[in-house]
Amino acid sequence: MLDTDAVIVAVNAAYLHATDRTRSDLLGRYMFDAFPDNPDDPEAFGSTNVKASLERVLRSARPDTMPLQRYDVPAAGGGFLRRWWSPVNVPLLDETGRVRWVLHRAEDVTDYVDEQQRAGASTVTTVADVAVGTAAGSALRTARADLRQAESDLYLRGQELGAALEATRRSAAQQAGLVEIARALGEAQDEDAVLAVIATHSTGLLGASGSGLCLRQPDGTHVRILVTDTIDADVREALRLLPVDFGLPLVHTAATGEAHFLDDLAATVARFPAAEALHTASDTQASANAPLRGHSRLLGSLSLAFTHPRTWTPQDQDLVSAFAALITQALERVAARDAERAARDAERAASEAERATSATAARFSETLQRSMLTAPPQPDHLQLVVRYSPAAAESQVGGDWYDAYLTPGGSTSLIIGDVAGHDQAAAAVMGQLRNLLRGIGHAIGDPPALVLSALDRAAHDLGVDGLATVILAQVEQPAEHAWAGTRVLRWSNAGHPPPLLLEPGAAPRFLDAETDLVVGIDPDTTRHDHEVVLIPGATVLLYTDGLIERRGASLDQGLQWLAKAAGELSHGSLDELCDGLLGLVGGQVEDDVALLALCAHPEDAPRPVEAGANRDPRHEPTLTSTELDTDTVVDVRVGGDQP
Repeated sequence: MLDTDAVIVAVNAAYLHATDRTRSDLLGRYMFDAFPDNPDDPEAFGSTNVKASLERVLRSARPDTMPLQRYDVPAAGGGFLRRWWSPVNVPLLDETGRVRWVLHRAEDVTDYVDEQQRAGASTVTTVADVAVGTAAGSALRTARADLRQAESDLYLRGQELGAALEATRRSAAQQAGLVEIARALGEAQDEDAVLAVIATHSTGLLGASGSGLCLRQPDGTHVRILVTDTIDADVREALRLLPVDFGLPLVHTAATGEAHFLDDLAATVARFPAAEALHTASDTQASANAPLRGHSRLLGSLSLAFTHPRTWTPQDQDLVSAFAALITQALERVAARDAERAARDAERAASEAERATSATAARFSETLQRSMLTAPPQPDHLQLVVRYSPAAAESQVGGDWYDAYLTPGGSTSLIIGDVAGHDQAAAAVMGQLRNLLRGIGHAIGDPPALVLSALDRAAHDLGVDGLATVILAQVEQPAEHAWAGTRVLRWSNAGHPPPLLLEPGAAPRFLDAETDLVVGIDPDTTRHDHEVVLIPGATVLLYTDGLIERRGASLDQGLQWLAKAAGELSHGSLDELCDGLLGLVGGQVEDDVALLALCAHPEDAPRPVEAGANRDPRHEPTLTSTELDTDTVVDVRVGGDQP
């Protein structure tokens, strides 16, 4: 490190080794007094070239990469050591933007130059033998100089390319690491499991020696800290519960949302003096502290510790932020599941105390819910089967529902939904959302994503207070599919478990395309449509999470069970498929279950008997007055050619 007068103010061990000098030889000396040109070399211009580079840096305040330089260095026992260098001079600026110091970095490339010269020695000798006269000798020297310059440029480009390739490989590995982290966090069932994922992957992702979570407490005055076992037990105990104004970087980030990327212990202590003892005890030099920002609040912070100093590049900071975002999603999911289980436990306790009065209310709610779960249409060669089963033990009613109707455009709309909660309020919100969605879908006939977007806005504007996961699907048969007997299933998913597709002769597969935000959070959220071709005989199963969620089992395990069970039952009828699935879960059901199954029967044969009669409510026959008994109450419709 040089000041603006080229006086050496700092030097690292690698430079001392390369130049065969000690710190006392160099510190405080003018660089070109410490490293004069070799007086025995008439072509020694190293000091002149380096001075010119330093002047360019001081003048432009920009880095300067030099070509390869012959610059011999004094030997400890006298004389000079032959050296070739690849120098780079980089300015370090003060707060006003002026150059304060210059970082002089020189890589010893003597071995490389010697190898290149040995490889070209025979050619040079041949040219020298045939060269005659002063003019020829001058031309040869010029050619050699040009060759050295070309080799220098090629070497520098090679170094740059190698660095770029290494950065690309490192980035690819980090991206793969994030994918694996997302998968592992998706299976975490509690905070300790989330911390275990952090401990397992933070070392491979960034080389951290320790990591932890700093979580804000509900009272707003304290934070709770979970630290991996790589940190000493006494340190972990000291950090367990701290006030929000405690002077540690991870606590400050958790309290304010301000990220802190600290290069070493000196930088940490300068900003957080109280951190010195703990960071010294845990052998922490550098640290990264990123906020955990949830949908509606700051959850806390992620902290990564490192035993060696490091410089935080923008890419490193982005990687830590992405890591923190994945952890935030996992913590929010764990909190939501814990809250739902706590609510179920509270409901169970309350129901034990108020069994007599709640039984009547539960029967009323279930009756209300079942009254809205109407029989589906049976259009053309499409068969629809629906089932609803209330939770066996947790509560008598929830917010699960299915729906199916025909749109004016001729498509068949399918809906499966689940309102958060398991009480009369959830059933009421379910009724509101179900009726809104049915009315909007029938009226505008738009693709599913636009219909769900309209539901977002309507629920917000009309004050429907609740969250719901929903899948809206439409079965269509454009002209280009009619001749082949195929259909198109188009759907949009608002945070719901993915549909299951069963095709003849193929393994079951989930339609796990992009999932959008649940209904009830953001009225302006963007939604997306997806589509798949339904071949003759294909079956689509829509379901609520009560079918796949089990205490002590992950969501992935529940999905794997469903695919296997549905595949084994798919050879029977649609009714046997739905009844078989409900029979398999039996008394294990902890939540309501709603099922909606659709089968696209082949159109080149009559509708199967087990599928029942075709029923399209738009074309049901009407009754005339002569066909009515005087004591019969009827729903009078107008349709077809008769009033």
